[in-house]
Amino acid sequence: MTQGDEIKLLEEQESAILANIRCLMNEAIAVIGEDLAKFPEREVRRHFTAFVEFAETVPEQKIKEIKKEIAGNIATVAQDVIDRLSDETLWFAGVEFDGEGKSLMENVKLWESVRPVAKFTEGVLRRYKFPLLNPGTGVEYKAPTWFISGKFLPAIAEKYWKAIGELKELRKRMAEHSVESKKKELLKKWDSI
Repeated sequence: MTQGDEIKLLEEQESAILANIRCLMNEAIAVIGEDLAKFPEREVRRHFTAFVEFAETVPEQKIKEIKKEIAGNIATVAQDVIDRLSDETLWFAGVEFDGEGKSLMENVKLWESVRPVAKFTEGVLRRYKFPLLNPGTGVEYKAPTWFISGKFLPAIAEKYWKAIGELKELRKRMAEHSVESKKKELLKKWDSI
């Protein structure tokens, strides 16, 4: 196999891995997108039931207002997050992170994209003067760990991290190949003089 053939083979392998990551990205976005729409109300409800004394003071009309505010704004917030998650460079940035490879949250650059839904939810909680469960860190959107429309995000995340591992290994081989190629060229140069 010639050097050119080896490079072409490595590039084809890289293209296949990147295509796999794109497929996993689309699958994950569909799952996250569906969950995002439910997160604010789920989180406000969780805060509501966590503080019984506070919850008992909240009139029904205020609960209706909260639900109406969430329903009226979540589509825009969720679309913003989906648009951010659609940036494939964030998914490819997984090569910069090491971890267990169990959750998309381990790709910090990628997971920062979901922050707007947590910020929106925290804003609702603060506007209606809810006590916060985690006042130091505020509201955090975490990757769902249950089936959503028959899809299981942790399984998608594991496949994603496996593909990222393959991409890291392939790029390491490509870099080594490049160094070897340069060494051969330098030896030719040296020997020709």
